[in-house]
Amino acid sequence: MAVLPIEVIETIIDHLSHDHRALARCALVSRTWVPCARFHHFRHLELLFRPSDDHARNFMHICSNQLATIPRSGPRKVSFVATTNVFTEPPKIIREFMVWLRTARAYQSGTMAEVLLGSMRELKVTGMTSTFWPLLADLPSGCFLRTRKFVLSQAVFDSPGGFITLISSLKSLDFLELNFVVFRSSYQVGSEGVSSLNMLRILKVTLGASADLLWIFRPCTTLEELVVEVNKDYSLAYVDSFLAQSLSVKNGTLAHCVLRPDIPRFQRDLRKEINFTRNPGPRFTIEGELSSLLVIFNQFELPSLSHPPSKLTRIVLHDLNVVMYRGRNRLHVFPSFDSWLAKDAFFQSLEEVCFEISETFRKEVLEVAGWNESAMTVEKGSIPHIAMKEKIQEVEELLPKCKGRDLLKAKIAYMTGSH
Repeated sequence: MAVLPIEVIETIIDHLSHDHRALARCALVSRTWVPCARFHHFRHLELLFRPSDDHARNFMHICSNQLATIPRSGPRKVSFVATTNVFTEPPKIIREFMVWLRTARAYQSGTMAEVLLGSMRELKVTGMTSTFWPLLADLPSGCFLRTRKFVLSQAVFDSPGGFITLISSLKSLDFLELNFVVFRSSYQVGSEGVSSLNMLRILKVTLGASADLLWIFRPCTTLEELVVEVNKDYSLAYVDSFLAQSLSVKNGTLAHCVLRPDIPRFQRDLRKEINFTRNPGPRFTIEGELSSLLVIFNQFELPSLSHPPSKLTRIVLHDLNVVMYRGRNRLHVFPSFDSWLAKDAFFQSLEEVCFEISETFRKEVLEVAGWNESAMTVEKGSIPHIAMKEKIQEVEELLPKCKGRDLLKAKIAYMTGSH
């Protein structure tokens, strides 16, 4: 094999840095082709087991080469997309792949699992079936020693016990996100929970069919932030019960709770379902769309100064689009919302009302304006900056009482596209 000058190799790799398929092909060659200086291009590893077996088989073939780059690079972020239907048996290729991880050797440095996953900081699994998680739990414990973040979406477990076993094996977890995790059998209150995670600080949960999922984390003593998306109003009772029993609340560690009610119309008063004045207890943030949040508080009773001041310190209004409200002849929701926050004692503790707004511009317009995509900023005085400033001013004029209390804060996003 011809050896190219390292300058040429690095130039080629840099031009391929956004082409993951081409990078994977390059990884088949060797460190000569992909030098150490460019290993950072392989730090995010995504494995797809459907629609065909080809992706996984090609990956195993590439990594089995003793000079393969991907294992040497030590991926920091690993994503498994196991199956699209969690209520069926996983494809056979998954079992074959997990056996390969445990048994294949990586250039005399240990098993493929230990080398390929040993540097993993973040693990994301989508589509976990009840027969897949034991395969993951059977991997050497050294694979998860550095794993700080775990995101699990669309997962089915026969019982909460299997879930507890899996989560408890991730000893270094700092951040855990659970989206639509389902148990075929319910969790018995008072049963064993997750108590061995001594570093878990942030827990994000979408409560769906298994609303008792939160109870499993009652024994955790290190939680600092809880983010809960609720898509069934009866789940609010589970949230409040957790806050009443959580050891992280009782010892004063849990400082912040974010509620994201994702329901078109609540049948229960959020203020009565959740104790917002618990002491010790967290401060609260409520996030949602403007009209939906107004409905949540407005449908039950008039604003009252007799409500006890709560620990609700922040409201986030998602995707605030004044043009849409005007087009639907619904601008009246702005003064209603503004007056409600001013009149009800429940909102006296508010420190911030953050509203998210976005505007789409042609890419060349943003580039001329000095667009920084990561920081989401443009140069002052540019066309996008002026347009966004006008949108912010319009919101401030529609919410004068909030502006007078210095509550309003804009979170802006410059988007690319036809305009």
